Amino acid sequence: MRVILLILFPIILWARDVRVASYNVCNYCACDRFIENKFRENFPKPEAEKKIVQDIICSADPDVIALQEIGTKPYLEELQKDLERKGKKYPFLALMEGEDKVRHLAILSRIPIKSTLCHSDLSFSYFKTQQKLKRGLLEVTFETEGKEWHLFVVHLKSRISENKKDPIATEFRSKEAQAIRDQIKKQTIKNSLFMIAGDFNDTKQSRPLYSLLKINQKEFCKSINTYDSRGETWTYFYARADTYSRTDYLLVSNEMLQLSKDKKGVIADPENATKGSDHRLIYTDFSFPSKK
Repeated sequence: MRVILLILFPIILWARDVRVASYNVCNYCACDRFIENKFRENFPKPEAEKKIVQDIICSADPDVIALQEIGTKPYLEELQKDLERKGKKYPFLALMEGEDKVRHLAILSRIPIKSTLCHSDLSFSYFKTQQKLKRGLLEVTFETEGKEWHLFVVHLKSRISENKKDPIATEFRSKEAQAIRDQIKKQTIKNSLFMIAGDFNDTKQSRPLYSLLKINQKEFCKSINTYDSRGETWTYFYARADTYSRTDYLLVSNEMLQLSKDKKGVIADPENATKGSDHRLIYTDFSFPSKK
């Protein structure tokens, strides 16, 4: 009788980790602002604030970062070059210029960008008037380990409103969120790996957030909870009212959530975080499996 010895070689599973961050960099542009108690028109962001923002990005070390309140392309390229001087190269970029001519959406990435779509024409009915998203919707597609995935960058309207029927612009943001959701639904029919990152200017229980998390009470995507080193969840400090709240989110499809390493995220919280921006950077890690 012959004995056949079978040697089974183990299949080694490899994975590519990708860290995705979102950061409202607070007027990283030229705009009207108070500097040392003096009003300055069309004044750039102070260098000290820029340095803090850059250091926070470098410390978080994301592979892809979604930016809000960045200026025109020269400001984005300036940030790109400053980060490179600090040893962090982001050779790929995308910029979305919407109705707001000062503050824009952008992406810096180490991963090659497969395609970019700037949705500048999304509109909605608002108290019998037709309105557009203030900052538009930036869509960037990547491919990691053979898997194509979408990153949508958003920045909903602030709570400042001139409409007495909508004193803190909740209705406006809700309409923006619905328009974004409907567009994303159309864009991801064939690919359910997507995430939505940005500043929503509202809380998790608000109508704008609900509009993105649910469609007719059915789940559309989930929120990845983010925490700082103390377990706190606030991402925005409103100095005038001395209040802290969570307004920045990483929303993911259920399929994208399955690639999340920890099913949660991190809030970067150095002591000087609020000196560079009134928002804190948030990020989460994904693991894209492959067989080698």
